[in-house]
Amino acid sequence: MKKTTMLAIAWIVTAIAVSIAIYVTKDSYPLFAMAIPAFAMNIDGEDKEKEEDRGV
Repeated sequence: MKKTTMLAIAWIVTAIAVSIAIYVTKDSYPLFAMAIPAFAMNIDGEDKEKEEDRGV
């Protein structure tokens, strides 16, 4: 699978889990879990920059 497909799946699964957690806990703290896919995207961006510097 492509990285973009995997990231899309990560966003969707995380959004569903956060929605359920908000419903169950009646609190907004589970929204912080939405940062997990964002961190994954940031890590991928840094890897691409390193590859460009190496000429890969």
